[in-house]
Amino acid sequence: VIEKNPSLARLAFTHSDFSSVINHPGISFHIGVDPNSFEEILYNDRTNLAIHGYIPIDFKPLIELEKSYYTLIKREIEQVYQRFRMDISTQAAFSQKFYTNIFNNGQAIIKSPGILALKDIFSKVPAIMVSAGPSLDKNIGLIKSARDRILVITVATALKPLLKNSIKPDFVVAVDPNEDTLQSFNIETIPEDLWLIYDPCIPSAVRSLFNRRSIMIDSEIALAKWLTDHSDRKGSLGNVFSVAHSAFYLARYMGCKPIILVGQDLSFEGHRMHCTGSFYNQANQDNIGADRTLDVLEYNKYREYTPSMTPTLDIFDNYSNTTKAMETYKYQFKNEMDSNFSTLNATEGGVDIPGAENISLREALNKHCQEIKSPILNNFEEKIKPPNKNNRLSVSIKKQKEKFDKIGQILKKIENDYLTVDKNSIDIKQFVLEMENLYANLLKDTTTITLMQGHDYLGFVEWNQKLVPDLNSLYIICL
Repeated sequence: VIEKNPSLARLAFTHSDFSSVINHPGISFHIGVDPNSFEEILYNDRTNLAIHGYIPIDFKPLIELEKSYYTLIKREIEQVYQRFRMDISTQAAFSQKFYTNIFNNGQAIIKSPGILALKDIFSKVPAIMVSAGPSLDKNIGLIKSARDRILVITVATALKPLLKNSIKPDFVVAVDPNEDTLQSFNIETIPEDLWLIYDPCIPSAVRSLFNRRSIMIDSEIALAKWLTDHSDRKGSLGNVFSVAHSAFYLARYMGCKPIILVGQDLSFEGHRMHCTGSFYNQANQDNIGADRTLDVLEYNKYREYTPSMTPTLDIFDNYSNTTKAMETYKYQFKNEMDSNFSTLNATEGGVDIPGAENISLREALNKHCQEIKSPILNNFEEKIKPPNKNNRLSVSIKKQKEKFDKIGQILKKIENDYLTVDKNSIDIKQFVLEMENLYANLLKDTTTITLMQGHDYLGFVEWNQKLVPDLNSLYIICL
């Protein structure tokens, strides 16, 4: 229940008995709250919100008194809802891939240094954060001209275009679990002085290309979180919704100032979403044929996004198209813009990112990137050290394995007693009783149930959707 005016809330509570409402565990009151705080307010209900959605109930006489406030409230709740949905959808689609990659990266997770060693290490050093939007084509050469005066952090997709233009980044960030991520690193040689910042969910083949020049980010995926909880924390970048957010948060975490965004279009340029030289663009070029021009291939790819397409305005107030996901990414950037950090959007195209100053890349480099930064970059490697060895993890793994073995034995007994005999002779009541007892004991062990849920997240989502009756599947927000 949301109300902007504390006086009106006091008036309501003074003249009516709301004790039964206040005591209801499913109801909370938010009086005069900042619209930007709703991600935190709704976080504990994120799964139910993402799966079942919500219905806003407007009390119009009060809404009319504070239209601008409630407009912001509604927009923020919708953005939070979309972010939660995206997070749930990603986990549902890739949960088993996450676990496979984490297991394959197991030794690296134990041995890798974490980003904790990078905290404020480049204080007030200007950084360019490179994404692979189509606008990167127009100003990639300017990055090369200022290479010795800036820190260059790139997302994996933009690595190939940079290297093809003889620009060696300082850091490349990889967070995606898909095997497609390998295509971004399909180059003859990885520069010797390039560092990988990675989420443990990436394919192990990517991490292995960098040997010891890799630094890990803590992941919120249950298995990865369990491993670092029982060994050494690496350091978190917060709520990460894309590799671009990870790279931006990394620059901020390292104390870089200003942070200059390039290639961060978050929209289509014509029918293109990626710059020349990226593996997405290269895939189209490789398929050019007599009846398949590049324009046709790009248009066919563009059409795949039709169900999630939404109109937007670019920084020049021209109409363009974006996707619901990229629109959510934009607002996530907005929420993370900190007045203490100067963020310049030198993309020179794409959508406006609230909180970032639009500026040409040439002007940004001339104003903020004049000092030589190489001595600072050369010294930081001395602070990157692997974690200390400990035996905590091996002990924890043994204990957790014993728990899973016990669950397996119980399930096997239930299977033998009830599922391998003549159906007509099954004691249904006893079968249900034993399954209920199993579930009740599982729910007492939060760690184990979280690990199991994380492995088959899609199954969990489908079970949740079937479990909740239609009448209760609405997340109610009263305005």
